[in-house]
Amino acid sequence: MVPAWFMPGVATLDIAVAGGTMPMPWAHEVNLFALAVGTMIALMLFTMIMSRLIHHEPLPAGMAPSLMILMAPFEAGFLAYTNFMQRVDTFSGLLF
Repeated sequence: MVPAWFMPGVATLDIAVAGGTMPMPWAHEVNLFALAVGTMIALMLFTMIMSRLIHHEPLPAGMAPSLMILMAPFEAGFLAYTNFMQRVDTFSGLLF
């Protein structure tokens, strides 16, 4: 498990980021589905990666910069949630 595995979850959250202002009548459901799937992927991978970082050997020195990727799901989740809900509330503040 390495932090770069977050990319599919972040890409799924980007659907809701880009689709927040789509005028089609079905866009709301597609964005909700992308937000739900991306959130579940991000939570699952975050748990697995943090478990690996805490309980197993440390990452090689060359992979240490990839730890910055751990911020990506929270950033994309904040943008997706605020685009979907059209407001900033307490939950989005926690993601930020």
